[in-house]
Amino acid sequence: MSIRNVYLFGQGVVPGIVIGRAHLIQGANQYAWTQRHIPPEECSIEIDRLRQAVETSWQQLEDIKEQLAGDSKDPGHILEAHQMMLRDQDLQSSFEKIIVSERINAEWAVLRTLGAWEERFLRIENEYIRERFSDLRFVCTRLLRTLSGQSANEVIAPPPDAVIIATELSPADTILLGRNAVAGLITVRGGKTSHTVIIAKAFEIPTVVGVARAFEHVGEGDLVVLNGHKGEIIVNPDAKLVSVYRAQSHRMIAKDQALLEKCHLPGETADGTQVRVLANLDFADEIVKAKGHGAEGIGLYRTEFLFMVHEKDIADEQVHFQDVKELLERWPGGGPVTLRTFDLGGDKFPLTSQLAREANPALGQRSLRLALAHPHIFKAQLRGFLRAYALFPHIDLRIMFPLVASVREFQTAREILCECYRELSIEGHEIPDTFKIGAMLELPAALMIADMLSRECQFFSIGSNDLIQYALAVDRGNEKVAHMYRGLHPGILRMIHHAIRAADDAGVDISLCGDLATEPIPALIMLGLGLRSFSMPPVFIPYAKDFLRTVRLAEIEELTTHALTLPCADDIEAFMRASLGNRLQDTFWSEISEK
Repeated sequence: MSIRNVYLFGQGVVPGIVIGRAHLIQGANQYAWTQRHIPPEECSIEIDRLRQAVETSWQQLEDIKEQLAGDSKDPGHILEAHQMMLRDQDLQSSFEKIIVSERINAEWAVLRTLGAWEERFLRIENEYIRERFSDLRFVCTRLLRTLSGQSANEVIAPPPDAVIIATELSPADTILLGRNAVAGLITVRGGKTSHTVIIAKAFEIPTVVGVARAFEHVGEGDLVVLNGHKGEIIVNPDAKLVSVYRAQSHRMIAKDQALLEKCHLPGETADGTQVRVLANLDFADEIVKAKGHGAEGIGLYRTEFLFMVHEKDIADEQVHFQDVKELLERWPGGGPVTLRTFDLGGDKFPLTSQLAREANPALGQRSLRLALAHPHIFKAQLRGFLRAYALFPHIDLRIMFPLVASVREFQTAREILCECYRELSIEGHEIPDTFKIGAMLELPAALMIADMLSRECQFFSIGSNDLIQYALAVDRGNEKVAHMYRGLHPGILRMIHHAIRAADDAGVDISLCGDLATEPIPALIMLGLGLRSFSMPPVFIPYAKDFLRTVRLAEIEELTTHALTLPCADDIEAFMRASLGNRLQDTFWSEISEK
């Protein structure tokens, strides 16, 4: 008899509550791949087998991409990244060298190479970089299946409304599951930055990752409750729990629909204070979701993601032009579109990059520093921006430099932008001079000189994620110190308050992006400090607008004034929760924020 009400926990990465029957998918490590030594004369045969498997695997991914053609949820760019890995000459060469030097078959060579890479990646604490190893593992698993005669695209035939339990899912597998309309996904491995999670979000499949004991406690056909908001799994819930979660799921679906129906109302508090709610985007095709969720503009377009999932030349001006042109032609106007110049280096590199990794990347040559060190790349991007803007002069275009540390650094970047403008004008491009130039405030030093920067900038955006990391010396991906990553730390709030006052005094627009904009208590405190513009992922926008309509500015300002006198983040949070009472407890915004 199955044990009732077994609770498991992981990381909720795609919100939603679903109830369904478990369907278990075996991981790649559970297949018995053929391993054998070969005589020297067979090495060429194994290399030919390997090369044929590469081409077959590449075509399998191409077939999936063709099935997705024209789909608004099309995540084909991630499949392209895997195709490029398959044909990567260095990777193929490493396979072939092992076949020849160790006289082993192709399957074994792939496994040996994968194992060597895994040893290197396991020593890296940064989550984003670790997730890129998952992509290599998916590619190698596809190769192994092809070499052994298995059809990699026949991986899945789940029953209707199944909750999938897997050690790990490749992006291709996730696409096939999405097209099969599964109810939810649970994986043992994986993190929120993985390509698999990006695809699960595109298909809006409630997902929990990092459930370490899933296979120990979930059997085929078990009834499962998946709460993607809180990362909670209940195995074989009793009738009472099923009833509770089913009612909650129906309530949330109804709430979602009700919020979407009024998400296009302007953002404002109960007493009519206007609050602009903008969207953060990674790719141009996300404009559709941003508009559908009530975004009043684009507060942050991360231009580097295009190069992290596509094999495109970051020094090619035409690539930047096409990307921004696609973004601007999809935006109807009526709000700003903020382009952040590439935020690369650190833990983020283009697929085609030859840039060297650094021993201490967070404090190294990243973001604007990297751009200024490679002016030909920086100019290619800026020229692409301006050429695209020439086609859409009615749009409120804003160009923002990330990780600004000093006034001189901003001035240097601005002069390069102005130089690009002059060059294009001489070449005959008619570019309006109405675009705005601003800085992302994400270093403590930058916030503390916001009054000086405000004499140079036309707008600011506070990047709360890096700000907290640098101010508190905490890597939130490091489980030993992640609990110390606190956005309500009084030091953080004081720096932000200083920047908001400096911007207001100078008449400079200032917005907040990053996770602080997506959490009710920090966002309300920002409102109380004088902030009137927030930028967040589109899914949060309807919730944020709805909650803002429940509070009055005078009340929030009074609460914020007292909160700033408290000595630690825990005290501030407890005070705000007690003061807001049921309004905070009842908000769905809070539920989707608390992961």
